[in-house]
Amino acid sequence: MIRLWITYLQLLELFVSSLVHLLYGFYIFSTAVAGDLSQALNEYFHKPNVNVEIKDNVPNGDKEAKTDDLPPIVLVHGIFGFGKGRLGALSYFAGAEKKDERVLVPDLGSLTSIYDRARELFYYLKGGQVDYGEEHSKACGHSQFGRIYEKGHYPEWDEDHPIHFVGHSAGAQVVRVLQQMLADKAFKGYENTSENWVLSITALSGAFNGTTRTYFDGMQPEDGRTLKPICLLQLCRIGVIIYDWFDISWLKNYYNFGFDHFNMSWKKMGIWGLVDCLLGNAGPFASGDWILPDLTIQGSIRLNYHLHTFPNTYYFSYATKRTRKIMGVTVPSGLLGIHPLLFIRVLQMSQWRHPPDVSPPYKGYRDEDWQDNDGALNTISMTHPRLPIEHPSCLVEKESDCQPLQPGIWYYKYVEGDHVLFIINRERAGVQFDLIYDSIFQRCRKHVVFHTGGAGPAKMITLWISYQVLVELLLSSLILLLSGFYIFSSVVGEDLLLVENVELKEEREAHVDDVPPIVLVHGFFGFGSFGRGRLSALSHSDRAGEKDQRVLVPDLGSLTSIYDRARELFYYLKGGQVDYCEEHSKTCGHSQFGPIYERGHYPEWNQDHPVHFVAHSAGTQVVRVLQQMLADKAFKGYENTSENWVLSMTSLSGAFNGTTRTYIDGMRPEDGRTLKPVCLLQLCRIGVIIYDWFDISWLKNYYNFGLDHYNMSWRKMGLRGLVNCLLGNAGPFASGDWILPDLTIQGSVRLNKHLHTFPNTYYFSYATKRTRKIMGYTVHSCMLGVHPLHFLRVLQMSQWCFPSHVSPPYKGYR
Repeated sequence: MIRLWITYLQLLELFVSSLVHLLYGFYIFSTAVAGDLSQALNEYFHKPNVNVEIKDNVPNGDKEAKTDDLPPIVLVHGIFGFGKGRLGALSYFAGAEKKDERVLVPDLGSLTSIYDRARELFYYLKGGQVDYGEEHSKACGHSQFGRIYEKGHYPEWDEDHPIHFVGHSAGAQVVRVLQQMLADKAFKGYENTSENWVLSITALSGAFNGTTRTYFDGMQPEDGRTLKPICLLQLCRIGVIIYDWFDISWLKNYYNFGFDHFNMSWKKMGIWGLVDCLLGNAGPFASGDWILPDLTIQGSIRLNYHLHTFPNTYYFSYATKRTRKIMGVTVPSGLLGIHPLLFIRVLQMSQWRHPPDVSPPYKGYRDEDWQDNDGALNTISMTHPRLPIEHPSCLVEKESDCQPLQPGIWYYKYVEGDHVLFIINRERAGVQFDLIYDSIFQRCRKHVVFHTGGAGPAKMITLWISYQVLVELLLSSLILLLSGFYIFSSVVGEDLLLVENVELKEEREAHVDDVPPIVLVHGFFGFGSFGRGRLSALSHSDRAGEKDQRVLVPDLGSLTSIYDRARELFYYLKGGQVDYCEEHSKTCGHSQFGPIYERGHYPEWNQDHPVHFVAHSAGTQVVRVLQQMLADKAFKGYENTSENWVLSMTSLSGAFNGTTRTYIDGMRPEDGRTLKPVCLLQLCRIGVIIYDWFDISWLKNYYNFGLDHYNMSWRKMGLRGLVNCLLGNAGPFASGDWILPDLTIQGSVRLNKHLHTFPNTYYFSYATKRTRKIMGYTVHSCMLGVHPLHFLRVLQMSQWCFPSHVSPPYKGYR
């Protein structure tokens, strides 16, 4: 009985919802038809007898010139929306387009996918035939080409003639996808597109993160793609298929769902095609290439994975809500202020609970976060892109909060209103309608100078920034070069003076076999003992090894990857030829085998004879990777290794989670793998390649970058090989098998996925800092206490901000 009662209530709700939506659609349609008939009759019966000519004070040419100087403002409609020319004289934006001289209102598919609508919007502006892309069209089962715009509405659109976009609801995501396509140069025949073609994006109730309403209307919360068997969207689907199949031209001129590229008319697919579509075997609803899957939370996450917030674009968002809290319960904020079309959904969405038997759409999901809504979208979804990674944002309570407006940040404002506040009916919104649109258009016009009249200053600023970058690069290079030369010359001088004291102190192997050795592992650009020692009399650990009778200081590759160094460290202790592993060596393009340790420095190393490790900087990660390799039994011929071979691990300024310094030095924050074209690390790369190519034996005995297994000497690869390496086509810098990618935040995240902390090992870490907070700002804690080599970087790292147009390296990054 209870189940029957629930089914009855669900069917009743479906009937009421369907009736309300149908009546509202009929009301809009009949209003448009009545308006057009009235206008036609008025023109027919009241033809003017007198030709009246109104002369303007401003010459026509001057007016056009002034208008042409302004970047157009493009209003992009949402789901079930329409542009100029549809539904007669009716305006989706309730006449807001009349508030400015240069406003365009494109008519895009009202139910087509976000992707398809973004493609249509591009060709609407530039002109030509809409190209949905060959691969996408084949995957979704529709024609590759769509509507033809013989003359684009803004054919001069480019980086020097950018555009302001204002998107309502799903229209905001359409614009974001379009901007990403421009950045990715995704339009065939338009290789010069870039994200800077978009000057600003303003979202009105923007559907950035999806909506729980899609689940009420019929999308399955399990996947956010498929429909429930009985729901409002199934009725909508059937209605749309039949509407498109009959293909009544005057009706489709009035309103079109935008599925013409699916060829669903009776002329093209016949009666069997209709049956196929109705059964869900063909058409947009079968392939999922329509707008509703993009508006689920899961669909928005899939879209947002590929979308960025760009540093030169201004972003603003108005988030609407029609709910409030009463005694901890979210309810509609008023009966009269909510449109009848939305009232039931405001109530339902405010009580939303994700099905307990279904996996949440994302980690950290909470029902209460999604209860505030405007009847169509959840308020949390409208502020700014949050999922899967939160983009930079700022809440605006007063206009002065965002002055001056900064590009690359989503400024958002809460507005008390439902989802149709900004559209269709101007009188219903009252004064608030004019206030919001006036502020939007004024804000758009305020930023014209940066791309039109201000082109000169913009170029000057760019040149000034480039100059600063080059000066900083020159200073950093000079400091590093002088520091390196100072260390090298100090060592050579000390060796020449103390050449007679070169005994190897064999007596220090003082037969203390019962004491586990302490192994000191150097960091990035470091060195250990090799024969008389790398850099001979100097020690990376400043003779820390002399403080204990059983201390080993291995010399590992100073620029080799964490993986390669961990392999070298194992064979340094156990003895034998370093085996970098066949699969890894092939992937990275180097020899499988490396240096030979004829006698291991601790050949008895095993679970009964474990080792203490003390590591500096990147050396810490080397030891962690080595311990994981021991646990995974990753050394051929040593099947009895285990994590218990490591007794303790002490970290000195350990690089566990990467460093932002890598980005300042030249690693790209987009991926944490590749180098910027002009940077300190490019100079370092060139220097290392040339150093290894000349292969001067006495010099490499003093200092070696550890890349010998790449065979980069002149004997082995010749002049052509050198050129190839310098061009970035070969060698460790091409394959990414060197230490810097491992020290980016992304690189550390990739490494740490596979590393564990083991229960039988002792861990200790010393974390260093040379900064402090003064009035909320992070600055040097002491100018004299910072090494000259690090002074500039301490300052830069304390002011570091991750680029706003780049996805943060992990969720929750600040």
